[in-house]
Formats: sequence, C-alpha cells, structure tokens
Amino acid sequence: MSIAGIHSLYHITKGGSQKYFEEVIGYLSQYYPEKYFHIISSNNKLSNITRELNNNIIHHQLPSIFLKKYNASIPIFNSIYFLKLDKRYNFLIKHIHSPIFPLSQEISFYNMLIKNGKTIITMHSSYSALKNYMLKKYEKFVRRIIIPYMLIKSEYITVISRYLKNYLIYNYSIPEEKISVIPNSIKVEDFIINIKYKNNEAITLGYVGRLTQGKNIESLLYAFKNIRKYSDVKLLIVGDGPMKKYLMNLVKILKIDPYVIFMGYRTDIPNILSMIDIFCHIHRETGVPTSILEAMAAGKPLIVSNTESMKEIIPEKGGYFVDPNNIKDISDSIIKLTVDMNSRKEMGELNKKTCINNYSLEKNFNIFLELYKKILA
Repeated sequence: MSIAGIHSLYHITKGGSQKYFEEVIGYLSQYYPEKYFHIISSNNKLSNITRELNNNIIHHQLPSIFLKKYNASIPIFNSIYFLKLDKRYNFLIKHIHSPIFPLSQEISFYNMLIKNGKTIITMHSSYSALKNYMLKKYEKFVRRIIIPYMLIKSEYITVISRYLKNYLIYNYSIPEEKISVIPNSIKVEDFIINIKYKNNEAITLGYVGRLTQGKNIESLLYAFKNIRKYSDVKLLIVGDGPMKKYLMNLVKILKIDPYVIFMGYRTDIPNILSMIDIFCHIHRETGVPTSILEAMAAGKPLIVSNTESMKEIIPEKGGYFVDPNNIKDISDSIIKLTVDMNSRKEMGELNKKTCINNYSLEKNFNIFLELYKKILA
C-alpha cells in the first residue's frame, strides 16, 4: 500500500517548506514501516533526516527543464507522469503541499476527477502569493476556479496558522471542521547554540531564505543603507534564487557592497545563525518561513513583517513587527535593537523558549499522525 507526498516548488535549492514536508514524510514512514511513501518533487535531493529514515521511502524526481535565468527546474508533462505513477502504485493518500503551483493543481485536478484515494492539501501561505508566481490572467483563473474546486473536493486541509484557516473559511466557505491547524516546525535541538551578546561592537544583521520577489529583500537593503548612516553594521544574505543578480546589482547602486555579504545556498544554518545578532525577514507573503523558527530556536531577536501569521507565531515581545513597505519603519526598528543589548537578549531568550514549547517537529508531527490514522482506519 502506497502514499504519495507531493511538493511542487521548482527552485533548484531546497526551501524550508520542502524540507519540512520531507521530514514529516520521514517520520510518518517510520510509524508505518509496512507502507511505502513516495516523495514526488522537482528537487533531486532529500533532506538529511529523510535519508536517515528512508527504508520505505521512494523519491521520484519530475522530468523538468532547468531555466538558468530563474535558477529554477520547471517540470514538464506533470499529469502524465503522475498518472503513470498512480496506476503503478495505486496511492491510497495523496498529500499535496504548496498547491499554488501548477504541478499541484494539475495533480489535484486529476485526482478529483478520477477520485482515486484520499487527498490532503497543506497550505503554507494564502493564495495572494499567486501573483508572485504566475501571469495575472492565469492567476485569476486559478484563484476563482481551480483553487475553490481543489479545496472543496479534497477530504482534508491543513494550514500553518489560524489566520490561514480563517482565510479559507471566509474566502472559500470551507467548513471549519475540515481544516486542521498544524504549525510549521523544526528539529529544535539542531539550532540551539551558545550566544555571545555584543555591547559596543559591530552588529551583524542576517537574512536566510530564497532570493525571490515575495521575500522583499530589496526593502531590507534600502533600510540597511539608512542604518549605515547611524550604526556600524553588516548584513549577511544567505540563500539563492532568481533575484540574486538583481539584488547584488542593487547593493552596488546603493553603495553598500563593502558591508553586504552574499553567502549563497548553505546547509550549515546553525553556524550561520551564530554569526548573526539580529535576524531580519520582512517578506510580503502570508506564510511562516521555517528560517524564522530556526532563528527563534537559536535565541535571536527578530525584525519581521506585521502580517497576521507572524503575529500569531512570534511572541509580541520577541522582536519588532514592521510594515514591509515602509523603509523608515524597518530602519528605525533595526536601529533600536543595534543599540540595546538587553532587549536583544530578552527577545532572543523569549523566542527560544517559545520555539521549544510550540514548534518542535516531534510535537507537531503527532497532529499529522492523527490525521493519517483517521484516513487509514
């Protein structure tokens, strides 16, 4: 008996949601050793924890075309490929993550029409993020026709925040009992580090994540230019993506290139976090990046967007919530933290405690497990 886990992010580097998705599949496969779990994605690498637990995990990389301009691997013939897999393995459950992407939409549509097995849809952000990934005309069609059909016809929906649950109830009239809130989670112990709090020393700001439009890194750079007038700071940008070249050019135009370091895609995130004093993630999307949870576990104070999802996950006194479109707001908030070591320490300790208590992978995995038990009963 087989279960399919489908994730359709196309970037060649693995993001937080894909890593989290694979780790959940890894734990589920351990609980159900008699079943085979199939990970279907465009990425050809599995997370470390999945590789460790993969006795009954089969990975299928979608046939794709690599677009160097966007640093993305675009799957082709998605439905045909999945149809062949489904006929071969007869998937009992199809667990679809990030359904704003075409792969998930095609597979969902196919599954609803054929009605073979049960479908779980996991939302990592609202469908307002569609505009960052597709043409405007197609976005309207997906949002008004395809997405409602997918949501209504699926048996179960999970979301990463109460805000997203309310979003689905209000915008798509999805019954409340059909939606489960399962927060993004991490292996907390991997990110707990020893911290040295700086006083009257140069402060290091940091961003970890994909370099894409919705992450709003350009606003952080404009704010950083302002901050350099008042404070001796540097900025680490960790990650890769289609906006890397644009951002590197912007750094030169703003004349801040001596103080901004692009570190590329890294896997040694605990080591990177040990170099950062203030973690900044001011994205315009409604999701909760796992890099923020990793920074919380590492005891870092935060500068984040004032979205409802952020306010729900991060304690009120764990950092500053800023308007992602207001450069002055971003600059002023960061400057406050650069000169206040005690606030940085208090915020970091609160964030660490919150992450340990609420966002451990082992704790939230049990919610997924109960959902699978219900389906497989």
